[in-house]
Amino acid sequence: DALQNQNHLGIYLCCVNRGILARTAEISQEKHMHTDVSTLLTTITKGVTSSPNALSCWPLEGYANIALWPMDVESLVDKSICEDELSVAHQIFESALDANKWKAPCELNTRCPFCQNRKLLNRSSTLNSLIDFLHYYELSSGKRWTFRDLFSLVSYLLVGDHSELEIKGKRFSPCDWAAEQYRISKEGKLGTIERDRAPYLLMSHLYFHRLFPRLPGFDSGSH
Repeated sequence: DALQNQNHLGIYLCCVNRGILARTAEISQEKHMHTDVSTLLTTITKGVTSSPNALSCWPLEGYANIALWPMDVESLVDKSICEDELSVAHQIFESALDANKWKAPCELNTRCPFCQNRKLLNRSSTLNSLIDFLHYYELSSGKRWTFRDLFSLVSYLLVGDHSELEIKGKRFSPCDWAAEQYRISKEGKLGTIERDRAPYLLMSHLYFHRLFPRLPGFDSGSH
């Protein structure tokens, strides 16, 4: 409220996430503050929300003395803007793929989708291709990948959710889950859904199948 006073001579600098902005807007309404405060908070939220028709941020649209710099105004997956061509996404993946944080390859070797994900994405050419693909998505959608998006995506591609690693109510570690599914595919009762499905469950955890879990049918319609 004070910032909107024309006689205010100070500079207010802050770093705030969207959740705090939303809560502040609620407080301004609860305290029945001047509507200009709620309008400003709403405008700030719209300005820092990535979208094809986002408001001007520098200065904030309608507020000549307020400027915003959203964290996702710059791409986290565009390596061309980095001197060493290593984007933020490269750094996130490299931390997740650090061999010191993984156990030695399990007994399934290449048949383990989790170990295979690390092996494949540990190749710079493969990782570059994946991150380029994520950048192309930004260009086509007009929406930036955020830190939260990337952190979620990396864990989803490499391992997935823990609830997926259950077999008949029993939870397994990733590699143990893969070993059990492989055993079922070889030793399970012939003709059962569990045995027939096991190879597909293993394959579905490879990172490229995680990206495209449902392939399109090309027998009809436009593509």
